[in-house]
Amino acid sequence: MCLHQCTIYSLLSASTGFASAAFTLWKLTVSRATAMAIIPARANTHQRISMR
Repeated sequence: MCLHQCTIYSLLSASTGFASAAFTLWKLTVSRATAMAIIPARANTHQRISMR
């Protein structure tokens, strides 16, 4: 009986740890992507478009 309970606890613990790590990585990815997206947007706002 302990094997079944220990397996369930282990799976729940692993799932919780994975979810926490994924959320932390998501926050870091979003903050970095936001910081990188702001710089090119400001640098490219004054380009001319040639028309015929």
